[in-house]
Amino acid sequence: MNKDLLVLTADADAEAIIKSVLARHQSLGVRQIEFEVMRHPMRDPGIFKEGPEFARLFKDKYNFLIIIFDHHGSGCNKSTQECHQSIQSRLDGITWKDRSFSAVISPEIEEWLWFNKHSICHFFNMTETELQLLVGEYSDKHSKDPPKEKPKEVLDYVCYRKLKKNHLLPREYKAIASRASLMDWQNSESFGSLVHQLRSWFPQQ
Repeated sequence: MNKDLLVLTADADAEAIIKSVLARHQSLGVRQIEFEVMRHPMRDPGIFKEGPEFARLFKDKYNFLIIIFDHHGSGCNKSTQECHQSIQSRLDGITWKDRSFSAVISPEIEEWLWFNKHSICHFFNMTETELQLLVGEYSDKHSKDPPKEKPKEVLDYVCYRKLKKNHLLPREYKAIASRASLMDWQNSESFGSLVHQLRSWFPQQ
């Protein structure tokens, strides 16, 4: 019997976040999903270049497919919507039509996390005021609106200031995602579109 869903994504951080999200089916407003998350060996550029063709190998093992990748660093120099349409048209042409969805995150998946600062604060054991001060420090040095323009970089900055290391580990991304308000995350265009698609495929029973 086929599994419900295959998600193809770029790296271990994204894999951890997506697994955490899909496990929270009640918060998503869907039925429980039997899913698998798979990383493309060539990360975001590999997904954009050959993700649909790679996914063809699994079309008889899963009922539905989602391809998720970051716009930043993918090699797609067009708009997010045009990148989405490019991937979707290729999926439609290789027998994933009507059972696939491409989610292009602008600029990158860390964008989702910033729509619920409470879960970030809980992980780092800090107040939202402390978090805003660190975001302000980063902003003064690098970017006017860092959570929107540089979500990964500003998260790395907070990580360095609080934990004295340069990056979060996948299990730490999972910890943040497991506590985040998925209702708040739906204010992200890419996450909101993803939830809408999941609800159409897997309505609550």
